[in-house]
Amino acid sequence: MSTCAHRGRRHVIVPDLRGHGGSDHPITGRPPIEEDGPAPFDWRMMHETERRLIDPDPAWVAGLGTIKAPTLVLSGGAASPLDAADIAGRIPGARLVTIEAGHLIHVGAREEFLRAVDAFLDESTM
Repeated sequence: MSTCAHRGRRHVIVPDLRGHGGSDHPITGRPPIEEDGPAPFDWRMMHETERRLIDPDPAWVAGLGTIKAPTLVLSGGAASPLDAADIAGRIPGARLVTIEAGHLIHVGAREEFLRAVDAFLDESTM
């Protein structure tokens, strides 16, 4: 989840988050992350993220209902492991956009991702 300021207003953009957390949405049945060599990310962050996905804080899901900023929830569609409609439904007034690209929307469908984000930011500041 990321927040941004656009034309002086705060916005929330929720990309397709794998295993978004909450006691009713833990990730189960997958092997632990193994460090398999150099990577363009921080392995410590991956281990911390994994811990939060396996044993999520229920306050995370409960907190979604308190978001007041205009919010865009982006779903990767059928190939995504996330129920983005569930997240969008928990955020008052959230807008759900589905881009059939799987988990890494910003990589697999970069142009469509950028169009959706730009349109959301433009529309929500009018």
